[in-house]
Amino acid sequence: MMQQSPVPGPQLMSPVKDINPVNMCRTGQEIVHDIVSRVQEVFSFLGPKNMQLPNNVTFHGQQYGEHKARLDELLRQINLNFRKLRACYTKVNEACEQIEVPSDQELIPYVGQEGSRTQPNSDAFYYVQEQHREMVEQVRLKNQQLKEVIDSMRSIIWEVNTMMTMRK
Repeated sequence: MMQQSPVPGPQLMSPVKDINPVNMCRTGQEIVHDIVSRVQEVFSFLGPKNMQLPNNVTFHGQQYGEHKARLDELLRQINLNFRKLRACYTKVNEACEQIEVPSDQELIPYVGQEGSRTQPNSDAFYYVQEQHREMVEQVRLKNQQLKEVIDSMRSIIWEVNTMMTMRK
């Protein structure tokens, strides 16, 4: 006899005042996972290990009744989950109808073409941009110093190696 999987059911029945499409999609994803796990359980019940052919093993009536009841319950839960999934789908579609989708031309930036900005940049943006420029300049100067140190170390090592080989 197969035991019920420990997959918790989706939390669809929680009262939500404002329907958030992201939360509804997450709930729909949980429902899909629940459906998949229950369908896998149905297939495991119908597999060759649990449903022997009548000529191989005699099938007891009580065991048949338990299997049938469990399969009926799983199919009922799958059907209920499909209804919940359809409700999620319609709610997400209703919420997404109000969202304005920008055109492809607005979404894809082209080289040499400035994107149109709908909001002017704030003072904080310019301050952060200036800090970024200063940090980039500091990093560039540090990299230059490191390059000079590495070059001088390389030259010293080259001279030491040359002197070592001449000595032998």
